[in-house]
Amino acid sequence: MQGAKIGLKAVVGVVRLISLDYDTDDLERDLDRETDKIEEKVERLEEKAEDLEDLADELEELRVRMRREIRELKELGWF
Repeated sequence: MQGAKIGLKAVVGVVRLISLDYDTDDLERDLDRETDKIEEKVERLEEKAEDLEDLADELEELRVRMRREIRELKELGWF
């Protein structure tokens, strides 16, 4: 979705190149800004994913410990 947004801005930028007050440097600057915004979002998502992975690991450790310590859970077989 974000890539499509950059593509659309590029197309709009190319159309704007026809005007006298907008040149390729302006277009490159605008596209770089959009790319930087997306890269920042990606970094934040990666950090959240790492946090979620840590939580999942903790939950798995808790499950193993509970199954080991609670006989009824071990007997269930699916826990």
